[in-house]
Amino acid sequence: MMGTTFSAEQKTPQIPAETRPEQVTVVASDDRGKAPQKCKVGFYIISLYDLNPNDNTFSSDFWVWFNHRIPNADMIKSAEFKNAKEYSRIVEDTETKNGIVWSAEKVKAKLLHEWSISNFPFDSHKFKIIIEEGLKDADELVFELDTENSKISKDLYLDGWKIKEFKIEQTTIKYDSTFGDPAGKDGSSYAGVTATISITRDAMSLFYKLHIGVYIAFLITVLAFFMETSSEDIFSGRIGLIVAMLFASILNAQTAESTVGQTSELTLIDKIHSTTYCYIFIAILITLLSRYLSAKGKDDLAKKINFLASILFLSTYCGINAWLITSAASSVAR
Repeated sequence: MMGTTFSAEQKTPQIPAETRPEQVTVVASDDRGKAPQKCKVGFYIISLYDLNPNDNTFSSDFWVWFNHRIPNADMIKSAEFKNAKEYSRIVEDTETKNGIVWSAEKVKAKLLHEWSISNFPFDSHKFKIIIEEGLKDADELVFELDTENSKISKDLYLDGWKIKEFKIEQTTIKYDSTFGDPAGKDGSSYAGVTATISITRDAMSLFYKLHIGVYIAFLITVLAFFMETSSEDIFSGRIGLIVAMLFASILNAQTAESTVGQTSELTLIDKIHSTTYCYIFIAILITLLSRYLSAKGKDDLAKKINFLASILFLSTYCGINAWLITSAASSVAR
């Protein structure tokens, strides 16, 4: 927020010379009793790139323009990008056509976005570009929308993403401060416009690539139940195989996390891999129980337990994964 400025009339009211000072009540003049002036705003999104969950940012190149009839106004200078971490104006120009001031600028910006990747790769996001008037408050200036010309470039392509929707909306940005305005009270409000680009990730192929390793490790763990534990050598081999699948699952999780980036959220990747770790640990316990029963001469009971364990492992693991994936995928549709 660039703050509120005051005209010379507001700072030093003019008092007629023939009026005695002691008879004058000085009141700062302003435009608050008048209807607010109007300015039409539009966006054209050229590109989206550098989508960075670790930095909570995304980058975009876009055009923004202002059409108005406000004397001596420079909307390019007074309008701010409220959620920009950094930005630069590549091109800017102001012309007057048919009595309308047309100011346009091309902007390259890195913008803040609160990434939520708990459902990765079934995640969706709404990237916002927020413009705020920095000088005149909402009683003096309001923004209107140029919805007809506001669009996303047809050449915009995001690898691994689908663009669902683009829209612009009027907003009023409120502060609990007058920023020192002597005529203001109970805070202040400024006109704003928000451009929103809604995107979803192209999830299925990425999900397959990230999880095929952990699912193969689980299936090999299930196959290990058919290894006899009556033999010491086979028992040792079975234990070694299951432990190897545990390490394979951990390695797969690290690879998947390097793709999504570090986050404090419990993601779908975390849930699937944590579930797999639990099943593999239970498989080790069942293997030890099977070996104990075999050592007691109860081979038939050990075989029954191994067979039932393989059935229960497959059915419950598939059910849990189906529930986790369905829950994550349904969030995209909302």
